[in-house]
Amino acid sequence: MALICKNVDLVFCIDTTGSMERFIKAVKETCKNLIDQVTTRTGIDSVKFAVVAYRDHDQPEEKQEYLTLVKDLTDMEEILTFIEDLTAEGGGDPPEAI
Repeated sequence: MALICKNVDLVFCIDTTGSMERFIKAVKETCKNLIDQVTTRTGIDSVKFAVVAYRDHDQPEEKQEYLTLVKDLTDMEEILTFIEDLTAEGGGDPPEAI
């Protein structure tokens, strides 16, 4: 017997530290592809998406845009816009705020 999900909440945790600068475009594309697959190729009735973007703990205060940036559960269009606006900046080698 197959388990069928009617409602799904999908949360992406995305490293937006400077070390991700060369990978952030691929991360965004992967998120977009997953969103497309979940919304168009499954039998799920309702899907909501959220994002937690994080950076390093020791960012200089004047450059600290955020430590963690959260986009609460929302619809596909709003989350796609949020993901597209993410940038990879700052950081070094200290612990990240995951």
